Amino acid sequence: MGANLPVGALTNMTVGEFVNLVNQELPAIEAIISPVPAQRSGPIAVTGIQLVKQGVELYPHDFPLPRSYQTSIGVQHELPWGMVAQVDYVRRIGVNVSLGEIDLNQFTRTTAAGAPNPIIPLCTPKQNFVASAECSTGAITFWEDQGHQVYQGMLVKVQKRFANRFGFQASYALQRDWSDNYPVPGGTTQVWDLANWQSSYGQDLAHHNFNFAGTMDLHWGFQLSVNSSFISSTPVGAQVSGLVLPGTVASTTTEPLPGIPWDSLEAGTSKAQLAAAVAAYNSSAPAAAKLALPSNYSLGSPIFSQDFRLTKKFTFRERYQLSITADMFNAFNISNLIFGSYTIDSAYSASQAFGQPVARVGQSLGQGGARAVQLGARISF
Repeated sequence: MGANLPVGALTNMTVGEFVNLVNQELPAIEAIISPVPAQRSGPIAVTGIQLVKQGVELYPHDFPLPRSYQTSIGVQHELPWGMVAQVDYVRRIGVNVSLGEIDLNQFTRTTAAGAPNPIIPLCTPKQNFVASAECSTGAITFWEDQGHQVYQGMLVKVQKRFANRFGFQASYALQRDWSDNYPVPGGTTQVWDLANWQSSYGQDLAHHNFNFAGTMDLHWGFQLSVNSSFISSTPVGAQVSGLVLPGTVASTTTEPLPGIPWDSLEAGTSKAQLAAAVAAYNSSAPAAAKLALPSNYSLGSPIFSQDFRLTKKFTFRERYQLSITADMFNAFNISNLIFGSYTIDSAYSASQAFGQPVARVGQSLGQGGARAVQLGARISF
């Protein structure tokens, strides 16, 4: 009674014995945590967190809602032949952005010997369920909204109205976006160092984005549409699996490579600087933990797509129209690649997946996937 079950080891305890232990202990625990009758009014003398010494999904006393400040300024000028040119500068700042659920008790922090070393000292067995004891038994997580995001870009557009059988629009964005964007399984982001929340602040958007779209009326009722798209590679960050640096409090067992900012590859950090950071890491790492970059790797690749549509229109009695279309997406079948991992392996690892392509971009009709052809018809009346 009262002893911890051997969770990490084999035991000959039967299910019946386990159920009996639970039935013996549960009433006493419920009497402490959930007294009957429950308190319905007045100030609460003892809270649940004072008894169990841990908590999840709490809110801080001050929790302002997210807000943003947006600024844009631009010029527009009319050009000959029915064209208009426009240039805009845009800056958007988001503050009080959610950083997710953060353990303010830093329960994952350990001593040199690997024992838990949280902010609030660990409870002794006699302190469990004692409201006045200032100790902890686990994480105490809060929803924190101290993140921020900054986007700024120069947007250029030239547009020709449809006249003399054709029209087009060409647009280009030179852009930067900074946010707290360290990825975790499940497609979400979080703070990777609980002692330095801004360490996960990095870029997350391709710097160059160009698009050209045009339509031309041909003879015999045919119409040709063209769409060209180019997006430069997205900034990425190098990670080291199993790394927990001294002096940091990691909420994950994988941390960014020391010496370079997070998500700065292809955004200010070159391959030479990456190699220098790996060499600096290896200079103090034990032999079994030294890192090695593959002989050939990529920090990402741009996405190109050239799409065409040919339309033939038939008109009946001026009120009915049949349009037959033929679309070809990524007509030149450019291999736009997906890169699977930017985790640097050990020099003794058989796998060297860093910066290696794992697949082509999936085909979703116009997003840079493999060449695809689509036929269609539309009746208007």
